[in-house]
Amino acid sequence: WEGLYDALSAGQFDAILSALPYDPWRTKEALYSISYFNAGPVLVVRDDSFIQKISDLNQQKIAFPAPNALGASLMIRQELQNKFNIEFTPVYVKSHDSVYLNVVVGVTAAGGGVQNTLNQQKPGVKNKLRVLHTTQKVNPHPFSALPSVPKALRQAVTNALLELGQTAEGRELLSQIPIGQTGVASMDDYLPLKTLQIAPLDRR
Repeated sequence: WEGLYDALSAGQFDAILSALPYDPWRTKEALYSISYFNAGPVLVVRDDSFIQKISDLNQQKIAFPAPNALGASLMIRQELQNKFNIEFTPVYVKSHDSVYLNVVVGVTAAGGGVQNTLNQQKPGVKNKLRVLHTTQKVNPHPFSALPSVPKALRQAVTNALLELGQTAEGRELLSQIPIGQTGVASMDDYLPLKTLQIAPLDRR
């Protein structure tokens, strides 16, 4: 996800159809709309790990997909630091798949992800992992577009995505992304995130 907002602001493209985390500090430059899945952040360890409680992670390495990934990184780091007072070394590995693999092979003691991507792992990976901790659930990742994109065009794309989610053929196409479902979202859905005091590492 790193760099997507910069590219959007620079006009390299007009919209982002991606699991782009909601960032309350970006609301002046990006509009958020349709959601597609409920991200349940999870912190995983190897199934046979000695780690049985959060305090066991003190001074350990923990893998995350990216510094500003909302559920899989920001929310988990915030709880570890502010709620549990855990000191750890973050290791950013670019994707959820890489997070889980790093934990399985023992490069890191734990890893941050979301339940949706954990469920998608092959049995050889998923069965070797154990969920140690879950944070509060957050509202689904939204699709985003620049305010400069004409309202009629934004609405047309919104309608098309919503319609895709209403038919078996459309849902099959969305599943290849993968997107489980589409639905309408509003800025009010994301206001609770502001109370979590989560600050991205880079607010450029």
